[in-house]
Amino acid sequence: MNGYRMTCTAALMAVALAGAAAVPVFAAGSSDAAGDILKRGSQWMSVRAGYAKVVGDNTTSGLVGGGFGYRRFVLDRWSFGGFAHYELLGRFGGAAEIEVPFTLEVMRHSRWGTAVYPYAGIGAGAFYHKRYRTGADESGFTPGRYVAFGMHVPVRKQGLLGLDVRMATVDKPDANPAFPGPDGDRPKLDDLLLDLEGPSGPLMPLLFADTEAKTRTLWSVKLDYTITY
Repeated sequence: MNGYRMTCTAALMAVALAGAAAVPVFAAGSSDAAGDILKRGSQWMSVRAGYAKVVGDNTTSGLVGGGFGYRRFVLDRWSFGGFAHYELLGRFGGAAEIEVPFTLEVMRHSRWGTAVYPYAGIGAGAFYHKRYRTGADESGFTPGRYVAFGMHVPVRKQGLLGLDVRMATVDKPDANPAFPGPDGDRPKLDDLLLDLEGPSGPLMPLLFADTEAKTRTLWSVKLDYTITY
């Protein structure tokens, strides 16, 4: 698995370096042709692919993800958009874990010089989670929210190459035979302790300190190609 991850990382870096090398060649002739793409009414269509990872103890190794989406500038430098992604978060043997976010987002865009377009913003939506070939397969939707940031550079007329980074927070699924997770009975204990005011028993502070987090963090880093019009 480590060799596979290193191969994927090396390939991603090679693509990124190739894109970076192409930018000086195309940017000079493309920035003017692109026009002011951050004006109200501008529209962007994007496709992306890269790395996805769950952060935390006893989590699966990060793997790959991809997605596509649409943005429309509702104000100068402010866009509203919708995205769908598919994240293969990891494998244990034949078992696999995936996350499929369907989200809406608001981004603030800027312009550095004539050829760099950074952005940052927030989003939220429904995250479809699935574990299969585990012996106890499960699937379902959970709400999630995220922050995102990145940047684009022009590489051709109406074409932008960029890097998108996202950090999402979603509910942590219960454990099953293949993947780790919180004890299914633990949330009931957490809720009970939260309902008690001023616990006085000698073991109560220790129990409360040992409660498990009910959420987990998903990271993704993807290369992005966008068409503007």
